[in-house]
Amino acid sequence: MYNSCKMFDLRVTSYVDERMDPEKSTEAACKYLQYLHRIFGDWQLAIAAYNGGPGVVREAIQRSGGKTDFWEISPYLPQQTRNYVPIFIAANYILNYSREHNIVTTPNQYPYFRVAPVNVKKSVSFKHAAAVLGVPVEEIQKLNPIYKKDIIPAGELPAQLVLPVEKIGLFIDNEEEIYSMKDEPKKYLELQKELSSTKGKYMIYHVVKAGEYFHKIAMNYSCTTHNIMEWNNMKNHDIYIGQQLKIWVKPSEQISQKPQRDPLLKKSKFLLYEVQEGDSLQSIANRFEVESVKDLVKVNNMNQSNVVEPGMVLKIVQYE
Repeated sequence: MYNSCKMFDLRVTSYVDERMDPEKSTEAACKYLQYLHRIFGDWQLAIAAYNGGPGVVREAIQRSGGKTDFWEISPYLPQQTRNYVPIFIAANYILNYSREHNIVTTPNQYPYFRVAPVNVKKSVSFKHAAAVLGVPVEEIQKLNPIYKKDIIPAGELPAQLVLPVEKIGLFIDNEEEIYSMKDEPKKYLELQKELSSTKGKYMIYHVVKAGEYFHKIAMNYSCTTHNIMEWNNMKNHDIYIGQQLKIWVKPSEQISQKPQRDPLLKKSKFLLYEVQEGDSLQSIANRFEVESVKDLVKVNNMNQSNVVEPGMVLKIVQYE
């Protein structure tokens, strides 16, 4: 999670998310689990705390009357954390006994010894590198999951691009050509297809407020009225106060309610959280140690009766 990654100096910016780096994130996860094990002295409690936070586990121990067995404190944990440990155990079991269940892994096209990083001197686009190197852009994306927008901008330099070993020399020989390549301006039909697509986007709910109209909502989210109608199976532009509209936004884009306009957010920093399967408003509030569900509801312009769905993105206040 965002708060945890900051403890281990993993960078998250508009362009880079080092939580996706297989080495750095694994190292950070192991350090965090070791830290939690030193606190609780039990691996199942440490895994539960990894998911829900140490405060959630401490509270469950206290509410259970001081029990320190995960299965005994389980009824006092949020649903997501309660499920997380059994899921962790099941995943661990499958990793160790996959053959007994006829589960066969797909061979890795690029094992560790077949890839290597190359130093990047200038801003580079994955698409341009792929075109010159003869490698599908999807493969470059897989090898470089920390970059959110298929580009390494000048502001992130010095940086490295991971490539198949056999392509390193070709990149070095042609790097100036790759750096100098420019994208053609996108045409109308291409732009419309990109706007309506939900690929790589998060779904949020916009609650219609007094004074809002269709075009204003579309402009807030950098989409078109046609997009909103398509996402919500609407036949016309009629909307009403309190109506919930599904909106798909890119991870890097701000959601429509700008933080500085929200009195709660003026006091603090905030982060965006994508709702996962099994989440509820209460479990999310517990996980991020939000003072109350009421605060979570207010910041996100929701009603307390609203049910959160996987894929929704919520603002989480982090008080200073």
